[in-house]
Amino acid sequence: MRVLVVVPRFIKRSGDFYQFPLGLAYIAAASKKMGDTVYGLNLNHSFGTEEDLVAEKVRDLSIDACLTGGLSPFLPSIRKIFVGARRGSKEIVNIAGGGVVSSDPMISFDLMDIDVGVIGEGEAVIGEILNAYKRGIDWAGIPGIVYRNRKGEVVQTAQRKPIMDLSLIPWPEYDLLGFREHLPLQRPLDHHFFQNQPDNNPRAIYMITSRSCPFMCTFCFHPVGKVYRERPLDDFFDELKHYIDKYKINMVGILDELFCLRKDRLLEFCERIKPLNIQWMAQLHVKIADDHVLDAMSESGCSYISYGIESMSETVLQSMQKKSKPKQIMSALQRTHDRKIGIQGNLIFGDTAENLETANASMSWWAHNRNYQVYLSRIRVFPGSPLYIGAVQDGLVADRLNFAENLPESLNISNMNQILLR
Repeated sequence: MRVLVVVPRFIKRSGDFYQFPLGLAYIAAASKKMGDTVYGLNLNHSFGTEEDLVAEKVRDLSIDACLTGGLSPFLPSIRKIFVGARRGSKEIVNIAGGGVVSSDPMISFDLMDIDVGVIGEGEAVIGEILNAYKRGIDWAGIPGIVYRNRKGEVVQTAQRKPIMDLSLIPWPEYDLLGFREHLPLQRPLDHHFFQNQPDNNPRAIYMITSRSCPFMCTFCFHPVGKVYRERPLDDFFDELKHYIDKYKINMVGILDELFCLRKDRLLEFCERIKPLNIQWMAQLHVKIADDHVLDAMSESGCSYISYGIESMSETVLQSMQKKSKPKQIMSALQRTHDRKIGIQGNLIFGDTAENLETANASMSWWAHNRNYQVYLSRIRVFPGSPLYIGAVQDGLVADRLNFAENLPESLNISNMNQILLR
């Protein structure tokens, strides 16, 4: 089949920075491996409306299937992509994936003009979807999808097992989706990570060493499933060295939801990345951030660590299922700061257990620790998260479709009234 993978428009002005969509690059690679003829269209590098650009590409290339997706906040652009694809060909198969489907699969057909949605990981399922379509077979036997059957009913199939051996997944197709055009547009002020590049010439790529997360924080949703899996480091470093040679990469951002809970694996990672002489950043749990680990990270080129701070109230941290305590957080931040490693973190206010006392505890700590450059924000209830499920059950989200179409919504789930949260 002739497949078009489309990157949604993330930016408002040409040349603005955006994070390259690693998930779509993986899907493009998986589809290509199955023998399909795969084309790419990155709407961030093109002038014109999303609908017109996609429709033109579909007509010019005689596309059979249009693939795109992403997180729920990018729904407006994703929706326009499928409108354009249908305009380009009435016979096209529109396939969506990512959090916009996985977070609440049964409403996805009301949100977008699609034929099938992928729930969770898409690398294994995309070939089955396209093969079934080519052979005229119903999609009912394919686990891990949502589709509209011949009766017009939206049907969610059985849950799909996660891909346990991540080395079996083909490396992402960066070139196909415009990475060569994206790379030279990176500027030091585009991202906090880039500001530490000594030559003011960031050439960063994003990669993963694991999928999902072993924790279940209440505000979080895991788009690739709930089972935490680690990627073999041999496979990761083979891929990284390939990009250093191919793209002259000098920075790598690790996009794992949680990077390395096992200390021995983290130390091995540091030992292996150190000779490559590049800068890197990752998201770490405060529990593992002891002196030995942070020394190894600093010496191996780690210039930024993202910590899930969220609150300095133990009551709120317990409510969020954070598995951390204020003393652990303060210790990790101090040790990281002492080693001159950059810190990224947030205090998010408005959890279900939040009240004036807990909010003031976080604000008081923040006021006396501005050197850590921790950001302040309100908690967001995103589809698929435990907070969202609870809000639906409690009637705070009465219309799931309207809620998804108007993200990010300001939803008060705390013990404080609305006036105090403004």
